[in-house]
Amino acid sequence: MQAPLDSLSETMLQEQLETADRLSTAWTVRLVDHTGKVVFSTVEWLANDIRADVASVMPGEEMKGIFFQPSEQGFVVRVPYLPNTRLQLRKTNSETVSEFDLALVGKTVPEIEIPVGSKISMMGENGPASNRADVLLMGDGFTQAQEASFRNYATQLETALYQITPLTEYANYFNTIHLFTPSQESGADHPVYDPSCPGIDNPNCCRDPQMQNDDSNGQMSNTAFHARYCAYHMHRALVVHNQSVFNAAAAYPDWDTIIVIVNDGTYGGTGGQVSVISRHPNGMASVAQHELGHTFGKLADEYSNPYPGFPTCSDTGGNNPCEANVTNVNIRNNIKWKHWIDASTSIPTPPQSQGPDFVGLFEGARYFSTGMYRPGRFCLMQSIGYPFCKVPSEALVLRFYRGGWGTPATGIKQIEPGSAVPEESVINLEHPATQTFSVDVLQPIGGPASEIQWFDGLLPIPGATSATLSYETSADQLGSHTIRVVVKDKTWLVHEDVVGNYLTSQHSWTVNVTGEEPTPTPTATQTPTPSPTPSPTPTQAPVERHYLYIPMVFTKE
Repeated sequence: MQAPLDSLSETMLQEQLETADRLSTAWTVRLVDHTGKVVFSTVEWLANDIRADVASVMPGEEMKGIFFQPSEQGFVVRVPYLPNTRLQLRKTNSETVSEFDLALVGKTVPEIEIPVGSKISMMGENGPASNRADVLLMGDGFTQAQEASFRNYATQLETALYQITPLTEYANYFNTIHLFTPSQESGADHPVYDPSCPGIDNPNCCRDPQMQNDDSNGQMSNTAFHARYCAYHMHRALVVHNQSVFNAAAAYPDWDTIIVIVNDGTYGGTGGQVSVISRHPNGMASVAQHELGHTFGKLADEYSNPYPGFPTCSDTGGNNPCEANVTNVNIRNNIKWKHWIDASTSIPTPPQSQGPDFVGLFEGARYFSTGMYRPGRFCLMQSIGYPFCKVPSEALVLRFYRGGWGTPATGIKQIEPGSAVPEESVINLEHPATQTFSVDVLQPIGGPASEIQWFDGLLPIPGATSATLSYETSADQLGSHTIRVVVKDKTWLVHEDVVGNYLTSQHSWTVNVTGEEPTPTPTATQTPTPSPTPSPTPTQAPVERHYLYIPMVFTKE
């Protein structure tokens, strides 16, 4: 892995667990040594269901969510390899702990084999994996001779994916990596229509009458990830074998989310642990953006079509709050996005011809036609072909900095990790002296420019508003100083009432200044006393790191 894995404190761990949603389950991951001491901890996420968002191939129609519970599920665990430790996994709110001896795992579990012919393209890399959201674009149903075709579709999707606010403004916060894996044959499986096809899910036949209108009805293809339509007897439910995808994805183990492009022109796709889309031209980009809203932004569907049995939420109290873009609250002063609602806007808001920038309280969301509300009249989490709108966009921007969606678990930093110069955290200077400090700043390419301010202790340094500071010692300010740089994202996409500290990054150095004290006015009893020179602080040599990338698969009983 390129990104170092940072262990979460118990406080940070609990903060991550509080971001859990109804679409995924958090698993705590810990390494413990022979004494039982926790030496590493983090959180991994498992999608609860496979999600099919049904819509017309034409933009504008409200989508309908259908969920399937897979018999086999899996997720990837990434941990540092620490000798003499055991890996512990625990599902949220469960007392059951699964434990593995890492040394035994390394000896008995076969090494992951990257499929022959797999090739990585890093053209969409914008920065270190440790400080980016890493989107891995993979393909299925592309033969070795069709590698150029896969690259073309992946490039098209990458270009289109970021042509929507706020992804446009924050495109440089993503790394988009292309991973080509060849298949023996082109396309995907189209199981033959059979109204008496047995089983909840049968890869060999399909009960959905829509399959009769499929030009490829009955055609099967030998592909790397076993892409197939009509999963769970729904024609447009296009799925792949997640375990095979995870194994191949080990070629780029720093991924945060995976999108698989299937080389088939029939409209279809699903979301979940892996997002799957066909190359159908009308749906590829919008469906991928919608799924990114789920997996990255933890946004809820804004559909009003019912889905019986879906877990409830409430913003009126308790420990089960609703996602950022939906609520069951209809009292103006208690609405969580009230900062975007004009005083003249009616609550609830009548469904009229409001545009995407208009924010209100529209009834119908999260699979309920009444009692649940969404902030926009038409937005992407309800219908393809529309923008995210203001409230979901705000939630997406905050997600960059809050983390909790993959690596880095603690969020993206506007001060690039490892970029601070000097590298040492303690600097010793003897007056008179000049020291240059600098950092590399990550800021949204869509502007406005981030605010930069340097401080000496708590006092801002006048005029020090660039990424570099030339610090000059002063004879009347000897002693210890804290030189600090603060970078703040000034985006207009997050309302000032909810900014808090999420959009701020900082880095500091301790500067010890020694030298001759200024000569005071002489007195009969006073003589200058030189300050002692502190011992230099040793610089720690870099430590070589090793990591384990472990796909975990289990079957529901």
